[in-house]
Amino acid sequence: MLPDSLKCGTVKVPLDYADPDGRQLELTVSRTPATGPAKERQGAFVYNPGGPGASSITFPLAGELPEWKEIAEAYDLVGYAPRGVNGSSAPLSCQDPSAYTKGPTDAPTHPTEADKERRVARAKAYARGCAEHAGETLRHYTSLNNARDLDVLRAALGESRLTFDGGVVRDVLRGAVRDAVPLPRTAHGLRLGGRPGPGADLVPLQHGSVAGL
Repeated sequence: MLPDSLKCGTVKVPLDYADPDGRQLELTVSRTPATGPAKERQGAFVYNPGGPGASSITFPLAGELPEWKEIAEAYDLVGYAPRGVNGSSAPLSCQDPSAYTKGPTDAPTHPTEADKERRVARAKAYARGCAEHAGETLRHYTSLNNARDLDVLRAALGESRLTFDGGVVRDVLRGAVRDAVPLPRTAHGLRLGGRPGPGADLVPLQHGSVAGL
C-alpha cells in the first residue's frame, strides 16, 4: 500500500531547448515530503538511477526503509522518469520488447574476439533501431538535455537548490550537469556515480554509497 504522503505529477520540458515554446515532453515525478521538523529540512533530494534508461519513480518509497530514515527526515525524496524513459510522454523504443527481454543472454567470463564482435554488432543494430523509431527527434535525447531537464524540475519543485544523486550516470552526464546547470548556485549537493571496473562486486559499492550519503 502506498503511503498517503506520496504525491505524483508531471513536469513539462521542451523537446528542443533551442525552441522552448515548441513541442513539450511530460516527465512523471513522485515526491514524499521530509518527515522531520520543518526547521531542519535541507531541501529536495532527487535520484536518477542511471542505466541508462532507468526510472526512479518509486524512489520516494525508500524513505520507508530504516537505512534511509535520517535522509528522509531532512529531505523531500523525489523520483522521476527522465526523457526517453518509460513513464515520460515519449519513451524511446529501440527494439521489439519481446526480443529485448528474451534471455538468457550470452555473457562469457572470458569473451573471445568473436564474442566481442557479436556484441558490437548487436549494439549497432540496437542503435539503428533507436534511429528508426525516433527519427529526427533522437538528437534531443541527450545527457545535456537530461541535465537541463533536471534544472527545470528543480524550479518546478520550488527549490532554489537541489541535492542530486546520479547512479551509474557515466562521465558524460557529469560533464552535462556541469555545463547545463549553473553550479554551485543551484546545487546543494551532488553525487555522480561512475563506471565500476571489470569484476567489481556491486553490493559493497552500493552499501558504501548509502553509508556515504
